[in-house]
Amino acid sequence: MMLYLPTHFLTNTLKKNDPDALKEYEEVQRERASYKKQLKDCKSKEEVEKLKMTKMGHYMAEAKEITNDPYIPKAKKYELMQKMLKKTSAIEAEQEKFLQSSRYAKLPDEEKEARKKQKTVDVKELRLSPSIDTHDVQVKVKKANEFLKDGDKVKVSIRFRGREIGHSKAGMAILEDFAKQTEEFGVIDKQPKMEGRSLVMFLAPKN
Repeated sequence: MMLYLPTHFLTNTLKKNDPDALKEYEEVQRERASYKKQLKDCKSKEEVEKLKMTKMGHYMAEAKEITNDPYIPKAKKYELMQKMLKKTSAIEAEQEKFLQSSRYAKLPDEEKEARKKQKTVDVKELRLSPSIDTHDVQVKVKKANEFLKDGDKVKVSIRFRGREIGHSKAGMAILEDFAKQTEEFGVIDKQPKMEGRSLVMFLAPKN
């Protein structure tokens, strides 16, 4: 069974028997306490993760510098790396402790919130005919306004069959009137134009 000693007992023991070890222990504890404070200052889960990455990146750079320094004896390099290992272990422990805390659970998740705010813009299509009556136009206008209020684009098309193609001007007038009746919630995204045998116009939500 592992025996856990009280902090004050450990420090007193080291102070009497190994001052150098005590100095190293206190340095690690200061590092951990500083990191704990930084964690508490984080405003989001992303900041917590970024803080750890930055801290570990700093340790990696320091370790690389020690390893590549030709003037540091091997024994000293080993000693320095061991000290750094103790610091990284302390940081990892503090990080894990914080991740399990209610404080962390209450932090906002910026990426998750951003995904919620992002809305996929759909294009809804409404098909009219050159001979559509006023009542049917009103029904289509009402539907278009609902789509626009929901943040979707609307494709309004008039399909000409056979000799109806000769009435494209009438179709243009229908679409222009349609756009006016939806201008409270939308704007013309693409002006009416012929695509094959169809006259097509796109409406977009107002910002």
